[in-house]
Amino acid sequence: MRNLPKIALGAWAWGNDGTFGNDFTADTLKPIFDAAMASGLNLWDTAYAYGMGTSEKVLAGFIKDLPRESYLISDKFTPQCANGQPTAMADMIDMQLRLMSLDRFDIYWIHNVWDAPHWTEELAKYYEGRDDVPLLGVSNHNLSEIKQANDILKEIPHNTAAHLAVPFPTSAACRFLDLPPVNLRNLQLHLSKNSLAS
Repeated sequence: MRNLPKIALGAWAWGNDGTFGNDFTADTLKPIFDAAMASGLNLWDTAYAYGMGTSEKVLAGFIKDLPRESYLISDKFTPQCANGQPTAMADMIDMQLRLMSLDRFDIYWIHNVWDAPHWTEELAKYYEGRDDVPLLGVSNHNLSEIKQANDILKEIPHNTAAHLAVPFPTSAACRFLDLPPVNLRNLQLHLSKNSLAS
């Protein structure tokens, strides 16, 4: 994984699910996307839960003609959106990749804590032995839940090392990880090389 930008741009509002009281369309969002990319802001965060695929489809339309190395995509597994099948993790990731016309994600998160240990294990198993392992992470987790996710990820063997990603580290998270206050990019890079303390 190459160095991550210091800023990720979220596309939740692009899901147009009413949460933000907007009626954004691809036409109104495209100039924002273009301006961000022209300014070097190329890390885009989305999730299937953002409009049940709407955000992903809008973003996919914007990146479809760009070189793959020119942008980074962060997506999420939202447990409440899973199909209830034993293959739910694979089904969700494969559907999201199809929605976005991608062959891989750069970052992939467990979106919330609902049955998170189970889903963290499923996420690690999905990527076990693969060459396209993104940064793997958890979102909306407290410090003990982050440590639990790390413990799960480091117990499952991978041909390519999985990395625990932590969004928007607080000073408390930095103390927990025995780091000075750092930005997201630096924390991601640190965790890609070091496991959390036992």
